[in-house]
Order: sequence, then structure tokens, then C-alpha cells
Amino acid sequence: MDMSQILREVGRGKRGSRDLNYTEALTVAEKILKQEVSLPRRPHF
Repeated sequence: MDMSQILREVGRGKRGSRDLNYTEALTVAEKILKQEVSLPRRPHF
């Protein structure tokens, strides 16, 4: 699962979102630490 798919799953709002499982959370953390993805500089509302 790539980063955009993961963000789509967790960013659906209070009722539509779900928590990441361990493997997904580990993948996201690794990508952030390896700077393979960038974090948003400011929140998008």
C-alpha cells in the first residue's frame, strides 16, 4: 500500500476512517524517517 492509499484510509473523517495496523504504521514511519515522503508544512482544512 502506498502513502496516498494509507492517507485516504485514515483521513476519511470520524466515521469513515480506520486505524493503521502495525505493518502499515511501520511502513509509514520508515518512509518518513528515510525522507521518502514529505510532511505537510501546514494543515489543509
